[in-house]
Amino acid sequence: MSKIGLPKGMTADDAYVQGIADAEEMAAKTGRHYKVQRIYFNKPGYFRTIIERCTLEEAQRHCSDPETSSSTATSKSARATTRRMGPWLDSYTER
Repeated sequence: MSKIGLPKGMTADDAYVQGIADAEEMAAKTGRHYKVQRIYFNKPGYFRTIIERCTLEEAQRHCSDPETSSSTATSKSARATTRRMGPWLDSYTER
């Protein structure tokens, strides 16, 4: 394994492509796909799609990150989004 955890000879691009292929294979097996959307509380009915197609595990992993909610995010870009749009959070739904 390399320093960043990739198998020897695998590039980051290879890993990304393989990750997409694995997600699509899992979704095909289960027949379920999920979409992650950002919900803005001050704009009812307005959603921004963050991830168009992913597995349940990927959606859950994304949404459990503290940077995916205005109440817990600390990054500069997240704070700027909160100032501009008000409270928000990322949520997933089955497609």
